[in-house]
This record gives sequence, structure tokens and C-alpha cells, in this order.
Amino acid sequence: MIDTLWQILVLIIVIILDYGPLARLGTWHSIAPNLLLIATWLFAWLGNRTMAIRWAVLAGIVVGLINFQRFGIYLIIFLLIVLAIDYLKLRFLEVSS
Repeated sequence: MIDTLWQILVLIIVIILDYGPLARLGTWHSIAPNLLLIATWLFAWLGNRTMAIRWAVLAGIVVGLINFQRFGIYLIIFLLIVLAIDYLKLRFLEVSS
């Protein structure tokens, strides 16, 4: 429960920074990496699989509702990123005994 509340708080901060008025003040927004992709990568890399998938679903639904594109595109993209990072983490970084 605490992890979910923490993820919701991080999502609100990232959405405000990425889509809010601060993002449109400067010209850095067009060349800066997407903060949601960075947050998705961080949750997938530093957290466990369940937490990362929860983040991907939550962020995908929120971004899908905010943007004027087809709903579910970002959900699929974020889930694919999490699953790819989780696979690479298990494949290359786990030490087999």
C-alpha cells in the first residue's frame, strides 16, 4: 500500500514537470528526455517486477487519459519497457549457482 502511494506521488510530480506549465516555459522540453520514460526505467531497474508493472499500468493509464492519442498506446509501451528491462536484468545480471 505504501509503495502504491509513493508511486502515485511520484507520478503526480512527474506529470506536473512533464506536462505542466513548467515544461512549456523553456525550450528544453523539446530536447530533454521524457521524464516518464526515465521514471519507468528507474522503477524497473531498481524495484521488483510487481512494483514496476504497477507503475507502468498506472503511468500508462494516466498518460493515455491526458494525451489526445489512442488510449492504451502508452500503457503498452511502458509495459514493454518494464518487461524488457526485467528480462535483461534476469538474463545478464543474476548470478546462477
